Amino acid sequence: MIVVLLLFVSLHTHGQEEDAARVKPYPISINAEAGTTGLGGTVAWRFLPRLGIRGGMHYLRYTTPDFEVEDDESITTYDARLQLQSQPLTLDIHPWKNSSFRISAGVLFNQNEFTGNSSGDVEIDDITYPGEQLSFRVTQEDVCPYIGIGGNFLHFGKARRWALGGDIGVAFTGTWDVSISNPTGGIPTDELEKERQDIQDELKDIKFWPVLKLYLTFQF
Repeated sequence: MIVVLLLFVSLHTHGQEEDAARVKPYPISINAEAGTTGLGGTVAWRFLPRLGIRGGMHYLRYTTPDFEVEDDESITTYDARLQLQSQPLTLDIHPWKNSSFRISAGVLFNQNEFTGNSSGDVEIDDITYPGEQLSFRVTQEDVCPYIGIGGNFLHFGKARRWALGGDIGVAFTGTWDVSISNPTGGIPTDELEKERQDIQDELKDIKFWPVLKLYLTFQF
């Protein structure tokens, strides 16, 4: 992470020197992005030389066929799916008025969710439940504080309307909310709660979501 940050600052310092040749930055930019929040885009408006706002949307879905939940005595395997969906909204502070470098602070409207269905026999507390099925759903906080830095580091063309850029930041996503159900109905409630707690324990240390993005931007 530190290496990425140093590389970003180094690239951007060079970009800042080039930006100085153009007195006034373009006020509006449209970005196509890819990163740890998924695929999507943002629109930014730099309404003052040192201030701007930015908003967008990101989405990505992928499956994890062998997600294992284990305790001291048992393991249950799930076919799981992670859905990333969020909308960032930030205030951008530009320390140098002729540079694209920014410090961003705001919120991430968060609809991320992690869901799964058991595959094979269910095992809880060293007890096997043949033919039973479990389903779980995990969500994060709906509104997450965010802080990061970003900017353009490679421009194209004499007009400098096209550029490559990036963002590095972090969102505080808080404690995961885990719910579990037993559609087949043959597992005692107290055993379901143990499995729910085991899933909670698997995720309890993940309270921050790293945000690393690369983007292609058009400015006007």
